[in-house]
Amino acid sequence: GSVFKALDLELEEDIALKMLSPQLNLSAKAVQRFKQEIKLARQINHPSVIRIYDIGDQSGIKFISMEYFHGKQLKEMISDQGFFNLEIGIDVLLDICNGLSAAHKLGIIHRDIKSQNLMISDDGVVKILDFGIAKSLDIPGLTVESAILGTPEYMSPEAIRQKPVDARSDIYSLGIVMYEIFTGRLPFICENFLSVIHCHLHEEPPPPRQFNPTLPEELVEVIMICLEKNPEDRYHSVAEL
Repeated sequence: GSVFKALDLELEEDIALKMLSPQLNLSAKAVQRFKQEIKLARQINHPSVIRIYDIGDQSGIKFISMEYFHGKQLKEMISDQGFFNLEIGIDVLLDICNGLSAAHKLGIIHRDIKSQNLMISDDGVVKILDFGIAKSLDIPGLTVESAILGTPEYMSPEAIRQKPVDARSDIYSLGIVMYEIFTGRLPFICENFLSVIHCHLHEEPPPPRQFNPTLPEELVEVIMICLEKNPEDRYHSVAEL
């Protein structure tokens, strides 16, 4: 769908409106998934997660209203400036971890953690966006037959294989983001979708210090534990991370 900045005439404040694509509106599954996003995301109350307000319908097009947040995508910032210095990068990651942990405590996994879904304001406030394909561990989730939900560059091996996922899948995706924050690049840069999938399943990422020699070994170890292929070998919770 598309996101618009709008003025709430009742509250007289800026909000964001996320409109479900009219093409998807023909699909009952798409509408149901959209509603699921609202139900799940509204449960999360944390300063590092975008607040969801309500769901509505305009001329048959579903939309959600949410907190308007002025900032830049983490992806854009890395593209503009390269890798973060250690202190700022760790501050950003702690905020992401705290927001993600709040969701996990409610049994909600994001399933699409990536630098495009993380925003930072000019004064350093960090927000996690788009629980659009999130799935509660406590209720039966919606599935799309023969479809992979997520962004290939950030997907965990178990998500690629369409196996059940839990908090450790988000931790893998966060490991990709951590790698990006401290090296200025993704661990796997491939020519096509299938090559990316192969790398996640079978290849080890290049050592982060190859791209940023100043990284402490302790931080490198943390990143590499997050990126273990087997979920059992990763941190089992964001709190542990």
